[in-house]
Amino acid sequence: MHDLINKAEWRSHDDVVANLLPNLKDAVFDAEDLIDEFRWYEKKVQAEGNASQSPFIDFFDTVIQGSFNKLTVIQSRLNHLSIQLEKMELRGVAQRFDTLVRPETSSSLSRKEKYIFFGRDKELKQVLGFLNVLKRKRTTSSMNASTNTSASNHVNSELSLPVFGISGIGGVGKTKLAQHIFSHQQVESQFEKIIWICVSDNFDVKRLTKE
Repeated sequence: MHDLINKAEWRSHDDVVANLLPNLKDAVFDAEDLIDEFRWYEKKVQAEGNASQSPFIDFFDTVIQGSFNKLTVIQSRLNHLSIQLEKMELRGVAQRFDTLVRPETSSSLSRKEKYIFFGRDKELKQVLGFLNVLKRKRTTSSMNASTNTSASNHVNSELSLPVFGISGIGGVGKTKLAQHIFSHQQVESQFEKIIWICVSDNFDVKRLTKE
């Protein structure tokens, strides 16, 4: 089931898969809870030193409540959902996003995008501040800059290549922020050469090195 979830997540841009995936995850979580519950009864029998008693006895009392069998219900849900997902040919799905979902990006912004930028002013100032300090350090000293959680904590003489990472879940605006930094007048005036390389999901070392 975990393998099926992993494959389905790479096809989550498909509406049908996206609708089934949360239900499958819920069913798997319920199954894991049931397994954990049985393991608890195993530990209980061991702790009580009652080797003659099977942990199944108490466990089944919690699983089967009258005509309702929690184990059968969960197994039925897993079977139903996995059959539906496997019909969508997820068995051999490649673990990468389609180019339509994650296209290659460039540094260019449209005229409208250059003037409309919401919700990332603080982060933009933070990165620009880091780059400004980095440039100043390069011209006045041989010390190198690096960042951890804040742009102010940047000096570290042990590193030879400063790196500033922009991380976050899909859709929060990482690429857009990078594009605005790349095309910012302050950045263009500070550095002689600025390079944009899109790695995307096609991690080809030779291609990236060449670029």
